[in-house]
Parts: sequence; structure tokens; C-alpha cells
Amino acid sequence: MNLAVVIAACNQARNIGKLTGQIVRLLDASPNPQWTLTCITSGTDGGDGIARQAAESRANVTVLHSVRPESPDEAFRRGLASIPGQPDVVVSLDASRGYPPSEIVRLAELLHSRQADIVVGGSVDSAPGRNRGLASRALDSAIRAFTAAPVQDMTSGIQVYRAEILRRSDFAIAGFECQPEILLWAHRAGLKIVEEPVRATRDHQPVEVSRFQRFLWPVFGLAMVAILVGIPARVVLAYPPQQNIADADSVLAGVCGNEVLNGKFPFFLPGGYRLSSQSCYYSAALSWLAGPSRATLATLPLVYGVLTFVFIWLGLRRALGDRAAGLGALLVAFPPLQYLYVTTILGYPEILMWSACSLWLGFVLLFRPPARPVPVAAAFGLAVGLAFWSSPQSLMVTAPLLLVMLIGGAFRSLPVLAVTAAGGVLGLFAYIAVIARQGIAPFTSSFATKPVDSTEGVLANLTYGVSSVLPEFLLNSQLPPSSQMVAVLSLIIPVGVLAVVALLGWRLRADKAAALRTPVVLCALLSLLVIVFSLGLYSVSGAGSVRGWTVRYLAPIFFALPLAAATLLAAAPAGMMARAVTLATAMVCIANAWAYPWPGTADRQARQVALQRDYELVDWLRQNGRNTVMGDFWLTSRLNYGFGRDITGIPVPLFFDYIDQRARLRNPVTLALIDADPNHLNLWMRRAGLTGRIAQAPGGAWVLLADGWLDPGRIDAIAGAGN
Repeated sequence: MNLAVVIAACNQARNIGKLTGQIVRLLDASPNPQWTLTCITSGTDGGDGIARQAAESRANVTVLHSVRPESPDEAFRRGLASIPGQPDVVVSLDASRGYPPSEIVRLAELLHSRQADIVVGGSVDSAPGRNRGLASRALDSAIRAFTAAPVQDMTSGIQVYRAEILRRSDFAIAGFECQPEILLWAHRAGLKIVEEPVRATRDHQPVEVSRFQRFLWPVFGLAMVAILVGIPARVVLAYPPQQNIADADSVLAGVCGNEVLNGKFPFFLPGGYRLSSQSCYYSAALSWLAGPSRATLATLPLVYGVLTFVFIWLGLRRALGDRAAGLGALLVAFPPLQYLYVTTILGYPEILMWSACSLWLGFVLLFRPPARPVPVAAAFGLAVGLAFWSSPQSLMVTAPLLLVMLIGGAFRSLPVLAVTAAGGVLGLFAYIAVIARQGIAPFTSSFATKPVDSTEGVLANLTYGVSSVLPEFLLNSQLPPSSQMVAVLSLIIPVGVLAVVALLGWRLRADKAAALRTPVVLCALLSLLVIVFSLGLYSVSGAGSVRGWTVRYLAPIFFALPLAAATLLAAAPAGMMARAVTLATAMVCIANAWAYPWPGTADRQARQVALQRDYELVDWLRQNGRNTVMGDFWLTSRLNYGFGRDITGIPVPLFFDYIDQRARLRNPVTLALIDADPNHLNLWMRRAGLTGRIAQAPGGAWVLLADGWLDPGRIDAIAGAGN
């Protein structure tokens, strides 16, 4: 019998040496002339070196190591792919469970004597401290209840298989619990499965209690904080509704959704081609279900934010493991305040969400791709295309991701490359349709997407982005010119640390090509490239030439933060360095959360009062018989959603009438002009040839209540008089 043993050992330096030596001696003394032992070690406790020493340089013993902690099932999957030769029987052994090596031979013999296809070592009460935990039993019970599992101990740490069974089975799960999946597959296929009681040894030094607990804390330790605290925090910050920092932009999603309900189906936000109309359709669905209200509108960034969090967490977990992903998830759950503000503005939540979805699916293809990667490749291409449709700004994330995937060899398969391209074309259908109909002029003429036409302009944008936009985005404050060097240094330091991590990861590996494909090096490289591409695209685009509150134009650079934090934790040795990275990240999250407009804070109360005054303004306009109000974009646009549809707000200049509210005016209107400055309002009235009464409305703005009914054809001329 050709026997292959695979040991999974995550941070098991205390046990792996003794266990490896015992198995080698046991198999030497067994009647099996052919055997191999594969030790799959992971973690940072030096278990790989101890295992190699215990193996005494034997040719039939292989030690494979990963710095990223792996679950037993991940290790077993990797070990199975590395088994040399064609074994007849394969044994999987979890080094943390304390099973005596003698059970390997006993269960292998039982496989033949019982003519079974799989033998499962069912844990029983054994040595003190090695009883199966309540959580593990609960997991087994749940699996049996929902799947009609064939054995009691579905999470057994020792299992014996006929090798041909493993070659026939389909590994659909690329992480936790692929071994229970094999058992369920074998049960459905009618294969014979035998469960045999096994006991742990008393001299084993347990590191962890049970497989479920090993899964629970690494996966949900830091991530659970983000899930149980971060997501409810988003709900608390969103409700009750309040006036957003860029409220006029925020309500455009709702206004556009109303247009969809009225039978218009745009590809892009009306009035431009730099943002897609995706939010319009989501808003239309929500308005149809729950009615148009500010509470409905607050649901959009909340849902997008949760999806962005989930996708980034899944991607980091795929690449760097559970512990590092949990740390990155904390930063996504508690981002800088300005990031939260950006997620309330039309178009930007889906840019970030689709970029995060692309990141996750790209990591699935790049790190431990599934047995059938073509469907994932199609979904990845579609996500990249939809991200570009949401905005070319998504290239700040997807372009570096594609480059890293190319370096990592994700597209070595021609079918994967072809299907990815096909998915991308499908996601870009809206762009293709517009270009086929109108050419590229709509995109090259947009102020945000057209390129800067001089080197001086690029350098000016880069300087402004680094010295003003980034500090405001990350630190919630604009720095004076005297502090610009501090801003530059604050960017150079993390970039330098990531560069050192990537360089060391590459230099310390003998196989330089293989080093470029390691998760830590690729993720460090991706973090750097996201920063470079974000600043580069910002600097060369017209969006970078806009001054004022423009953090939205650099929002995707935020992805570099969770990537960097997770990468540094995955690369840091266990102990003080890892704790320092975790503590620093936690302090950043606390500092971010400290600035949030929590209920009861002055900022939150001011925003709620501002929204209430908008309601009062609309009621005041109704009481004065007005159905149309014209004025500054920030004063009028936000009145078009959530206040009823009997009052239409028309922004001035008319360039900002993105949704073409003037088209709604088919009958004579009762007009009100609104302005913060009564002198300018009086001048506007005279220029437009209007008469009426000027009064101060609730909220402090000044309003001209124009006399009589006005023909809609005069609206353009009146708007022009107010410029």
C-alpha cells in the first residue's frame, strides 16, 4: 500500500517536531514500503524549521510553509495538491488535535478490512483539556441537521481516504471546511463511510480547543468587532435622516429615481457622462417600495457601504488570511469622516462598491483559484466593467488590480482571460452604446474626464491633491501651506514601509519569480499602485483642477489603507510587531470614529435642524402659493426629493439642472426666487423684470414671491438674469 500522510499545523511549533518524528518512525516500522509525509505548516512560530529538523532530511518528507495562517482544510487542500507520486491511501491529520500517530496505521488498515472509501476518526472524550468543545459539537449538529450528514464528527481532525475518491471529488470551497464537503459529496455519491472512535494523547500540548473555535476567533475576532459595531454604527449615523454635507448632490439619486418611475431609463446621470445612472434604478426601486422620503434615500449609502465592507473583507481574507482581513475590515468599518461624506453623494457609493467587488473576485482568481475558474472570471470581468460604467474613477483601483493579477499569473489560462474580457465588455455595454451613437465627444468634453492640457496643470493638481485634498480626506482638515511638507512626509512614510515589505518579500526568496506571486508581496504592491494610480489619475484629469471640497475625486485611494494594514499584519512576525500594527490600526479607527456626527453631537443636531428647516421652507412656500423655486444649486436642488412633488426646485446657473427640472414645467408657474443675499436678490428681480414681495423664509434665506403666473418659457431668461 502506497500511503500518503498530510499534516496541517498552524502555529504548532510545540507539537509538530515530536509529531513528525513519531510518524516517520512509525511509517519506517510499518509493512508499507512506500510512504510519503507532507507537513503543511503556517504561521510565524518557526514550526516549519522544527518539522524539517525532525524529518532528518528524508526525501519522502516534504515541508511546505506559509506565513499566512491557514485553516486545516486550506492546508489539506494545499498538501493534497503537493503529494508526490500516485498514493493508494491518503491520511489527513490536524496537528492541533493530539491524535496519536498509531491511529494512522490503525485507521488505514480499517479502510481495507471494512472495504470502506473513507474512514473518519470520530473524537470521543479523551485526555484532559482535549474534549471536543461545545461550539464544535454545535457545528456538527448544525451540519447534520441541514445536510443529513453521514457521520457524527464532521469536523474530525483525522480522516483516511482512498486516493481515487479525492481525485474524483470536486473541491468547491476554497477555505474553511472543505473536508466536511468531501464527506457530504461522498455520501451523496453512495460511497461507504465508516466512523471509528479515536482518542487524543495526554502528553499533547493543545494550542487551541476545537476546529470551530479556531475558525470562530480568527475569522470573526477583529471582523466581529467591525460587523457588530461598525455596521450598527452606520445605521445610527444614517438615521434619523439629516442634511448631508453635499445635500444637493445627495438627493440627485432620488430625483433621478423619480425620473425612472416616470418612464425614463438613462445610462448615465442626466447632464453628464462621468457618473452612471445605477443609483437612479436602485433609488427608483426603493421609492416604489417605501415611497420617496429622506429615510428611503439614506438607505442607499448604507446598503452600498455594507456591501463594500463585505467585499473588501472577503478579498483580504482570501489573500492574507482571517486575522489580517479582520484588521483591514476594521478600517473599512470605521473610515475617515470625509469618506463617509463621500458615500452619501450620487454615484460615489457604487464606484466604491464595484471597486471592492472587483478586488474580491480578482483575489479569488489570483490566490487559490477554484477548480472551475471560468465563472469567477466572467463575474470579475463584469464587475470591472460595471465599475468603469459607474465612473472611470474606478480605474484607481481596478487598473492596479489588473496589473497585479497579470504579475501574479492570474491570466495564464486563455479561457480565463477570454471570459474576463467578455464580462468586461458586457459591463461596459452602456459606454459602448453611447460611443456607437455619439462618439467619444461626450466623455472628452466632460470637465471631470477630459485630460489636463499642460505639465504645469498636472503638477499643480498633484501638489494640491497631496497638500490639501489628502489631508482633508484622511485627517479631516485642510493644512496651511507651511504644513505641506508634513503632508508629503505622511504619505511617503507608509509608502516607504510598504515598499520595504514588498522588496524584502522579494529579496528573501531564492526564487524571485515565485516571490512576486506571494500574497504579501502582491498585496503590498497593490497598495502602492492604488496610491500611485489614484494620485496620477487625479492629477491628469479635469477633476483634479477643481478646487474646494473635492475629496470625492480621490475617494478610491482609501482602498490602500485596509490593504496596507492587512499586509503589514500578515508580514509582521508574531509578537510585539503584530501587536504594534494592530494597536496602531485600532487607534486610527478610534480617531476616525471620534469625529463622526454621533447622535447628540453639535454637528448632528445642526444637520437635523437644517433638514427640519428645509421642511419648514417647503411648507412656507406652499402657504404662499408657490410651486416653483429658483436659486443657487445648494439651496434649491435638495428640495426636489422627499418633500412632495408639488414644488420644483430649479438651480441657477442652469448648467446645474442635471435632471432637467425645467422639463416638468408645462403650465404657468407661481415662481419664488431664493438667495442668501437680499441685495443680490433685489438686483436679480430688477434684471429679470419681475415684481413681487421679498420676505425672509424659515432658515434665514431671502425669497422673492413673484407676482402672478409666469410662462415656463421665461424660466431661462430669469435664470440668466441671476448669474
